[in-house]
Amino acid sequence: MKITCPFCKTDYAAKVPAGRRTECAVCSHCWVPPRASVALPVWVVAAALILAAALFTGLAIIRYMPAKKPQGPLAIEMVSVRQTESAAGAAGWTISGRVSNLSGNIHGVPDLILVVKNDQGDTVLRQRMSPPMPILDIGESATFTHTVQELPDDARRVTMEFRR
Repeated sequence: MKITCPFCKTDYAAKVPAGRRTECAVCSHCWVPPRASVALPVWVVAAALILAAALFTGLAIIRYMPAKKPQGPLAIEMVSVRQTESAAGAAGWTISGRVSNLSGNIHGVPDLILVVKNDQGDTVLRQRMSPPMPILDIGESATFTHTVQELPDDARRVTMEFRR
């Protein structure tokens, strides 16, 4: 590394650790040489800029991709399916969730259908239930809870859908 005395301008070729105090052999001036700067090759800088631009473009495309739109103005979100026991000791299953109005209009809520399927995708149980609210305002949600006394032994998937 080349260092230069700031007082008498004498040049030295020396390996001086950064932050270490140095004394000039000619004028006895003491100073701390600045840290050496490393110049990056042009191709490294160009590659870094290209990579940053590609990353920014990719993130912008993902950010502004249109979201998957719901099939209708109302949506059902399942919250939990859990086994419960009544005060009389009878076992059952409690299904809870939320119905939301995703549109910009007021909508009536149709009956809900509990659908239980087995491993092969065959429906093994269908039960109708009343909606949690008859009408949902714009952006409004309503929670529901439904209890089934017994699920079939081969039940593997529980979903809710609107009655058509």
